[in-house]
Amino acid sequence: MNNAIRKSPSTFLTSLSTLFLNIETWVASDEHGLSIHKSECLLDEEEYGVYSAPQLTILNANGDKIAEVIPVAASVLGANGRVDIKGRYDNVTILDLNKGGPQINGLVAERGHPFIRTTPLYKGIDEAGWYWIEHKFSSKGHLLTRELFFEILDDVCEYAY
Repeated sequence: MNNAIRKSPSTFLTSLSTLFLNIETWVASDEHGLSIHKSECLLDEEEYGVYSAPQLTILNANGDKIAEVIPVAASVLGANGRVDIKGRYDNVTILDLNKGGPQINGLVAERGHPFIRTTPLYKGIDEAGWYWIEHKFSSKGHLLTRELFFEILDDVCEYAY
């Protein structure tokens, strides 16, 4: 692909900056002495080429790494970007979604007349933002809040907050 016609991942990087600022604020307000180390990583996507993105490492009070918040891609089907929260025991994906989230259009017939029905892929995407999608029966989206972030942190590295 010609580099001159590639798009810019600037929207993803802006959203990522907002997410990381929230995480830094949440971690700074934690009473267990957590801290954050900021670094950069390189992403290589067909649509954007190679570009640099911020990455966070979460450290415990002893300075040991307990988790990483790693950008994965700006080009994600149905989302504006993907970030993984990786810990010692698990990995959780969060997605940057528009209000309503991704939708599926399907042709249906009612009383002999065809029409297109639009169905949301996930429930609960009531505003634009970063979401964790519950992969159980409901496919419900949960907006990333301080409380949910620390629940995810506990899941991925057994950090008891």
